Amino acid sequence: MKFYFNLALTYVVIGMLFSFLFYFFFKKKSLNSYFFCLLTGVIGSFFGGLLDVFVAFDPLKFITFFERVFTIGVFWPSVGSVALLFFYSKSVENN
Repeated sequence: MKFYFNLALTYVVIGMLFSFLFYFFFKKKSLNSYFFCLLTGVIGSFFGGLLDVFVAFDPLKFITFFERVFTIGVFWPSVGSVALLFFYSKSVENN
């Protein structure tokens, strides 16, 4: 049970981190609400976690620092979060 809590907490933190970066540093005029950006980042992180189950390749596992520090794969949740935030920002921008 503790593993799944850590897994969910890691995905939420990854989603929060990338939504914070998208909202405050990229300064898209189309992103009006931080809440929707945050929600999209967390959902994208969970989609990336789902992708992590199906794709066994994790390039961060080859770096010894990440292998020792992270026992949970953080590469695919990061990719999923960034990809969904990018698509969200583009779709809001086109409307």
